Amino acid sequence: MKRISLSLLVVCLLFTLGSPVSAGDFTFALAQDGISTSGLWNSLGPSAESFVSTLAREEEKNRKIGGIFATGTGLVLLGLGALYNDEDPADEEDGKRAFYTTGGIITALGVCRLAIPSYVEFEYERILKIEDPHKREQASYATLVNVANQARISRLSAGVISGALCLYFLNRDTPSYLSDDFDRYNALIYGALCVCSFLVESTPEKMLKEYQEGQSNLQKNSSFAILPQLDGTITAVYTYKF
Repeated sequence: MKRISLSLLVVCLLFTLGSPVSAGDFTFALAQDGISTSGLWNSLGPSAESFVSTLAREEEKNRKIGGIFATGTGLVLLGLGALYNDEDPADEEDGKRAFYTTGGIITALGVCRLAIPSYVEFEYERILKIEDPHKREQASYATLVNVANQARISRLSAGVISGALCLYFLNRDTPSYLSDDFDRYNALIYGALCVCSFLVESTPEKMLKEYQEGQSNLQKNSSFAILPQLDGTITAVYTYKF
C-alpha cells in the first residue's frame, strides 16, 4: 500500500513540475527574397514577431499533446482505482483513495491544459490585431522578452527543486519496504535534471539571444547619412555591409 501511494505521488509530482528543459531545437523558415507582406519579416532578417509566432505554434502543439496525455493518464488511474481490491478492507480503501485522488488531480490538470491557452498564445493573438507594423514589432519584442524571462525563472526553479530532491534521496534513510537502489536511481535522475536545468537554456531564451545578436549585427553593419547635394537638395543614404 505504501509503495502504491509513493508511486502515485511521484507521478503526480512529475505532472505538476513539468519538464525543466524545453525539448528539441526551434526552427523557422527564413524569407529568401527579403520581402514581407505579413509583417513577420523585415528586409534585413527575422523580426521578433516571427519568433513569437514560432513559440505560439509550438506551445499550442505541446499544450494539446500534454493535455491529452495527462487527461488519458488521469482517467486510467481512476479506472484502476475502481478495479483495485485488497484482502484487507482498510488497505483497499486507502488504495482506492490514492488512485482516485491522483487520477482526479491529473485529469483536472489535463483538462485545464487543453482548455486554457498559454501566455504566448494569448499574446500572439493580441499582436495579430495590431495594424501598425512598428507597434507590432515592439509588442512582439516585449512578449519575447517576457516569455524568455519566465522560461529562465522556471528552468532555474526546476533546477533548484531537482537538486533538493537529489540531496534528499542521497541522504535519507531508505524505508525498509524499498531497496537501496530506489534512492540511488532517484538521486541520479534528479541530479541529471538539475545539471541540465542549469546548463541548457530553454527555447525562448535561445530565441531571444538569437534575435538580439541579429539586431546587434545589423547595427554594426549598417549606417545612415543625410548628404547635401550641389543643387541645394539633400539625400538620405542607408548603407548595409553584407
